[in-house]
Amino acid sequence: MGRSCRASKQGLEIAEAAFKLKGWTQEYLAGRVGCTRQTVIKFFARRPVEKHLFKAMCDELDLEWGEIAQLESEDEQSSRSLDMDTEPGKTYEVVQEERIAAQVLTSPVSLVEKQNANCKEQLVITLTGDVESVLNNPDVQAALLVLMQKASKDASLTIDRIEKGSIKITFSGTPEGLKRLEEQITSGNLREVLNMPVENVQLLASGTTGEEQDKIRLVQEIIAQGARGRDLSDADLSGADLRGTNLIYADLSCADLNCADLRNANLEGADLNCANLRGTNLESANLNGVSLHDAVIDEATIISDKWHLLWKILNHLSEGRDLRNANLSDANLSNANLSDADLRNANLFAADLSSADLSFANLNLANLSHADLSGANLSGTMLFVSDLSDANLSGADLMGANLSGANLSGVNLSGANLKGTKINEETQIEDKWRLIWEIINQPLSSRVLNNADLSDANLSGANLSNADLFSANLSDANLSGANLSGANLSGANLSGANLKGTKINEETQIKDKWRLIWEIINQPLSSRVLNNADLSGANLSDADLSGANLSGANLSRANLSGANLSGANLNGANLSGAIFANALFVDSKGLTEDVKRDLERRGAIFSDRPPVLNPKEESNSKKFFIFPPP
Repeated sequence: MGRSCRASKQGLEIAEAAFKLKGWTQEYLAGRVGCTRQTVIKFFARRPVEKHLFKAMCDELDLEWGEIAQLESEDEQSSRSLDMDTEPGKTYEVVQEERIAAQVLTSPVSLVEKQNANCKEQLVITLTGDVESVLNNPDVQAALLVLMQKASKDASLTIDRIEKGSIKITFSGTPEGLKRLEEQITSGNLREVLNMPVENVQLLASGTTGEEQDKIRLVQEIIAQGARGRDLSDADLSGADLRGTNLIYADLSCADLNCADLRNANLEGADLNCANLRGTNLESANLNGVSLHDAVIDEATIISDKWHLLWKILNHLSEGRDLRNANLSDANLSNANLSDADLRNANLFAADLSSADLSFANLNLANLSHADLSGANLSGTMLFVSDLSDANLSGADLMGANLSGANLSGVNLSGANLKGTKINEETQIEDKWRLIWEIINQPLSSRVLNNADLSDANLSGANLSNADLFSANLSDANLSGANLSGANLSGANLSGANLKGTKINEETQIKDKWRLIWEIINQPLSSRVLNNADLSGANLSDADLSGANLSGANLSRANLSGANLSGANLNGANLSGAIFANALFVDSKGLTEDVKRDLERRGAIFSDRPPVLNPKEESNSKKFFIFPPP
């Protein structure tokens, strides 16, 4: 096991139960451990976490870390370190030999300098083809060897081993012979052998260890191919020369980049959580959107002031909270704690502030255009004359925030809490969101809202008694706890609306379909008869439907995440497009094996069946050199 650990599936279940038992928040656990919330999130997402932080979290949860961690075999570690991260559903193009042949792959790792000039060397050539056709055919091997001896003019050349990836053949010979053979390939003179295209070539020293050779191969692959979106978590890249390489969205969490040269590298959106950046040269590197939570930086790290400040903020090292005029455009500040911070006139253009705590911060005159503030805590925040144009504020808590004179044009306020928010005539905001703000903050009895667009609105607790909502669009609206007594909802669209705790009486005019859905959510009955019921588009998240007769029911596009469907009869039910994340199906009836497998892929839980592996976690023995799509 390397510098990091990740939880096993069984270990995660134990850890989640212990965390729930403690009753803590993620922020509280992070504070006890001495890390950021982002690392806690990664722990519970079964992502790599630096080993000492992993152990500390287990200690705080009164768990034995060895029972929680996933133990990997050497083959699994090698596969994770050296293979591309092939995401499910994506098709990747096999690299063409011309792209590789153009690269002169001299050793990029500092450790190679220790090689003895008199040491017998090795050359690794990768060919496209079926490895079994070479492994099991001595005649093909003999023919390959003869051809390579001729090309290298080295009769002493031998084949040391043949590996998968696609056909990876290691030759030993004299330094002069191997160098000639390498030049034949890199110059493009030798592009195929026995009708098998040459994918790659790399010169090694036989004096290096297997780990060092793997490291050299990995670095050479990154140089030749780039590593866009590649899983390099926990990889040893210390001392590597990766200048100008493409590492966009690469997972470098917990990677060892000590003294690596990443000048001018493109690290946009890369995950450097808990990475070792001691002495790393990041001069002129593109770090837009990079995650630096719990990364290790020292005085020898070469990094611009902008990104050094970001690292300080994320790791609770910023001197005070004075960030006036700070340039943090394109910064990844997700889950950051910036409560009470002074960010007046700060440049946060296109910054990722999702789920960040900005409560009571001063963001007057700040540039938040195109920023991601989804799920952020902005309660009591000063946003006077700030630029929030085209920002994403979906699910944000804006209770008591001051938005006087702010530019909210093009903003997404789906699900945002606007209760007590201060808005004036100078505030630039779409009519839809201003109307929703008025409903929440300026309640009027018998309000006329017929045909109003209130989709995605957070109207929890709103007083809409006797309101005229004829043909109003309330799709995906949060109406939890709202008072709809006597309201006219005839013709209204309530698809996906949250009706939990909503007050409805006999005078409320509402379609039978939505009244039935309201009853299912708010008046649970065991063994409810719902056969052939139209529940399409219903928000039934966390609903108790155990033992219900849902045979022939229309559940298309319904949200059943977290619902209990144990013992329910689903024979002939329409489940197309429905959401089943964490829905429970213990002893449910009327489901074929194919349907069960489909539901599992959509997140359903069947306690009597082994869980379906995520495609990225399934064993993959293929080791082709491949490029992710641009």
